Amino acid sequence: MRKKFLHALLVAERVLRTDIKYLARGGFWLIIGQVGTVLFGFLMAYVFANLMEPEKYGVYKYILSIIGLTGTLSLIGLGKAVNRAAAQGVLDALPHGFSASLRWSIGSIVAAGCIGTYYLWNDNLIIGFAIFFGGAISPLIAAASLYDNFLSGLQEFKTKTLYNLLRSIVPIGILVGVVSITNNPLLLSTAYFSTTFIATYFCYHRIISQYSKTTKHLHHEMLSYGKHLSGIGIFATAVAQLDRILVFSQLGGTALALYAFSEVAPDQMRSTAGIVNSLAFSKMTQQDYDQIRRTIARKSLILFAVGLTLAGIYIALAPYLFSLFFPQYLAAIPYSQAYALTVPLVFAGALYSQALVSHAKKKLLYINSLSTSLLRLILLAVLITPFGIWGVVWATLGYYAFGLILLLVTFYFFDTNTGKRMKPGARSGNWTPEELA
Repeated sequence: MRKKFLHALLVAERVLRTDIKYLARGGFWLIIGQVGTVLFGFLMAYVFANLMEPEKYGVYKYILSIIGLTGTLSLIGLGKAVNRAAAQGVLDALPHGFSASLRWSIGSIVAAGCIGTYYLWNDNLIIGFAIFFGGAISPLIAAASLYDNFLSGLQEFKTKTLYNLLRSIVPIGILVGVVSITNNPLLLSTAYFSTTFIATYFCYHRIISQYSKTTKHLHHEMLSYGKHLSGIGIFATAVAQLDRILVFSQLGGTALALYAFSEVAPDQMRSTAGIVNSLAFSKMTQQDYDQIRRTIARKSLILFAVGLTLAGIYIALAPYLFSLFFPQYLAAIPYSQAYALTVPLVFAGALYSQALVSHAKKKLLYINSLSTSLLRLILLAVLITPFGIWGVVWATLGYYAFGLILLLVTFYFFDTNTGKRMKPGARSGNWTPEELA
């Protein structure tokens, strides 16, 4: 039996052209973690749907979106830089990343303070104080959360999964208790940010004591790359928060609650691509870029098929799932089904984006991030007023579709070093079109 199993692994390695043993070893724990994340997320959504008024839930989600928006004024790309440094053997990347993240979070704190002051000035005490508190705590959460990237770089997937499950259980348990007592968005957001910080910092402190020690002095390089990734991602991250902010400001809290529930399942399905990202990133940092180019197309087609299958199953089951678990939000079903179409697009592009990030192809990353984010912003501005929630859905679908197309174009037809379009017949390495099949 063991010989047959090993033979099956060898066959799979030849077909997929990848290290199946590595996938099985690391993927098992990442899948366990993802299943836990999905279950916890579903539990939280079920509790909010059945115990919280839609208008107040919309206010709560709006507060989180504002904090997410102000958080873009920090080193949001530092996590990938820490991941890359850890994969290269820099075992003190985590404490240096923590301190750098805090130093560069002043902008986000000031922005949150200004927005909070605006709401207090206009007598909206709940949103104002919630933004003040969230803006002060979220930089600490972001800095401590770097332990996750650090463990990914070390390929310590079991440890990463166990700590992440602990980090999820504590805030969810507290939130379930709070929402069963009160629907006040200020109390809910305070409970969320405070318990998330406590759980995250506990995990960070444990990882520091177990793994971190002085090694190579590549901290300047790590910080420099983190700044580049932050610059690349700041516009995209900000625009990603704007959809909920625009829905709340133009359509109200109840509409935002409806929109948020339409995203629950598609968001969870898209997040499973994080398993691929975690496994691929640390592996790709140790591989030659041209080797990646020779094998990536086949793997991405398989991922696209997996994502398409997941989306199809969900589209068929969505009416029954909403009727059973979220009967107050049946109007969200068509939006949610449409959002499911983003899943295969994210799966198809996962390896390509990780290849660019792991090998620091900064110019191509800038091209992709700025172009797709600008398109998303334009589509949101044009479509939300005449079409409401459907306008936001169409803008998001257009963003993901254009993002995948642009990713493929820049990956195959642009020089990876200069970021310029290659001349016809040129190539960026020792590969042939036949090798991509």
